[in-house]
Amino acid sequence: MWDLDINNTAYQEFPERFIAHYTSLAETTDKFLSERVSKLTLILIPVFLFLVFKYVIPKIKEIVVGNSIITIVLNILKMIPGLHILVRILLKSKYKELYEAMAGFLLEKRENVFEVLPDRPIAIEKLKKRIDEIQESQYEKYANGLHSGSIYGSEDKKFNQRIEHAMEKFSNANTFDLDIHKGVAHMNADVANSAKKLFNGDDDTHCIITTGGTESILCSLAAYKLMGKKERGINKPNIVFYDTAHAAFPKGCFFFGIEPRMVKTKDKSYTSPEPFRPYIDSNTVAIIASGCNYAHGGIDDVTAFGKMALEYGIGLHVDNCLGGFCNCFGDEIVDDMFPFDFRTPGVTTISADTHKYGYGPKGNSCCLIRPKKLFDALKYTSIDHSGVPFTMDHFGDFRSGAILAGTWAAMFSLGYSGYVEKVRKIHEETLKVRKFVDQHPDLKLYGPNNSLNMVCFDGINVNPIKVSLKLKELYDWKLSECQYPCVVHLLVSDSNVEKMDKFIKDLSEVTDLIRQEPDGYKASDYQKLYGASQQITDASIMGDLLYVVLDSCYSTTKDDLMVSFNTLH
Repeated sequence: MWDLDINNTAYQEFPERFIAHYTSLAETTDKFLSERVSKLTLILIPVFLFLVFKYVIPKIKEIVVGNSIITIVLNILKMIPGLHILVRILLKSKYKELYEAMAGFLLEKRENVFEVLPDRPIAIEKLKKRIDEIQESQYEKYANGLHSGSIYGSEDKKFNQRIEHAMEKFSNANTFDLDIHKGVAHMNADVANSAKKLFNGDDDTHCIITTGGTESILCSLAAYKLMGKKERGINKPNIVFYDTAHAAFPKGCFFFGIEPRMVKTKDKSYTSPEPFRPYIDSNTVAIIASGCNYAHGGIDDVTAFGKMALEYGIGLHVDNCLGGFCNCFGDEIVDDMFPFDFRTPGVTTISADTHKYGYGPKGNSCCLIRPKKLFDALKYTSIDHSGVPFTMDHFGDFRSGAILAGTWAAMFSLGYSGYVEKVRKIHEETLKVRKFVDQHPDLKLYGPNNSLNMVCFDGINVNPIKVSLKLKELYDWKLSECQYPCVVHLLVSDSNVEKMDKFIKDLSEVTDLIRQEPDGYKASDYQKLYGASQQITDASIMGDLLYVVLDSCYSTTKDDLMVSFNTLH
């Protein structure tokens, strides 16, 4: 053992020297850390703020902006692991109700289900009989002319025979193989150039023929996104539109990674773009106008939209899917036709459906683009494909030659004067119905009602949805029931234009009945689905419930559909 001398001076001074050394070390360490932490903080704080602005704030905006308090709370709660399952369990009775409603609406009377390919061919006569039965099961629904939208052409046999003749001749043709189907290419060019002239396009305007209004809008959105990236270096584009715009706009944003900035309508403000200003920024590639919109039939102030687009140096899409092939002939019918086409400075793209008021077969539309550089942005070319080099300017190049031929036949068998005659009659009957609604003590027009072909109405002393249900129950009218707000609209077309006197009479009787007995109506299974949806204020839950419709469309029997319900988690 060591022999320690406690009287040694060094031993006695050890505690003081140890404490002094420790204090010095602590001070040095503190100084070292404070300098480093200060520098580290300068690095970490910007990184932290970047992450907050990039990920946290957008998520908060997604949860909060435009949602009710209950939706905000539910969105937050559903972020907790496992809670979304609890929400589904709590809503299972509602799911079951909707599944049963869709089963009753779509599958209850279905016969001769084919779930697998038969081993042997079905005999020709039996096949024809089955096709006739399927057609007859729905024929009564549209041949009576008691509907709004969906069917636009009349039962004019001669006109329909011309379309059928053209479609039969080109049933095996497509729009891609130009070396084989040059005739289809010629008709494609005829339809495209005729549409371009109808919408007053110039030599810098190009028209793409698509499979429908949704594809026309998707083409426009893709062009805006690609051009925005090419010319302005925009990596996170956005578009601004009213909640009355075509449903394909938020859908296209979902597919293409474009931020949808939807502006809520207030009263009649949706005819003006002024509420858009707070939503437009350096990443905005386009704003959207309607001519007319689906829900209320309002034509926006396209002139004002055009001025705003030019002011900000962005694109302007005018959705003419519903009213376009009426609007084109409006100058021949009314003195104060609202601007809707390329005559308006600032308009860069237009969508218009030939399969609505163009009276062509379903599955054809026009996407008109100006200037050419915007059209060029949409072009895609592949020279590395293992088959052949190819190029395309939209999503579906192998389109049916039959549908295009039917469209060509419809347009050129009617001609300009034929369309003018049809639109004139439609507008006269539309004004007649509007006048009745405007003068009725229990009804009122909703929105500007400035289109040529639609009447949108609300109730004063009656619920308009109940009026629509009663019209269905008593007289088999199928109107369009809209939400936000709950209003009803009637599209006047060639298929129902002769029924407007009957509609006025039926509407008058039903409105009186509903006022006297507000609950005296019977809802169909499909209308129960609509009614149930109106009771749900949370958008995310409503979205889940609407998947029921998709499940139903792929089911062949009620039992098959209920299997989907039983697999809900």
